[in-house]
Amino acid sequence: MVAEGANLLITHVGLTTADKIGAKTTMMLDYEAKRIQAMHDTAKRVRKDVLILCHGGPIAEPEDAVQVLARTSGIIGFINSSNERPPTERAVVQHFQEFKIRIGTDAGGGALKRSPALSHPRKHAGK
Repeated sequence: MVAEGANLLITHVGLTTADKIGAKTTMMLDYEAKRIQAMHDTAKRVRKDVLILCHGGPIAEPEDAVQVLARTSGIIGFINSSNERPPTERAVVQHFQEFKIRIGTDAGGGALKRSPALSHPRKHAGK
């Protein structure tokens, strides 16, 4: 890719791990940092001006990125699905945990009366 003119190379070290829907297996951070460095070194031998980022695998949290960048040389940063998926997943889970309602009872334990609009949403739509 670099030989063909790519200005930016993203070293991909596997599916991002983290939270409930992340990859279940990955290599260790030290091993992946060595792989990232090897990809960097190979690309730089082809062209010195290529920019290189890291992505994926065990780089799931900001601390992981800091560790990878500390263990490598010449990597200018990271781009990751962990920037949107894990924070979104955590926010959704937290929201639903905070929004738990015991359907059918009010706070005092008595039965709740259902609104006709809730019972028949199509019948009352638009009113």
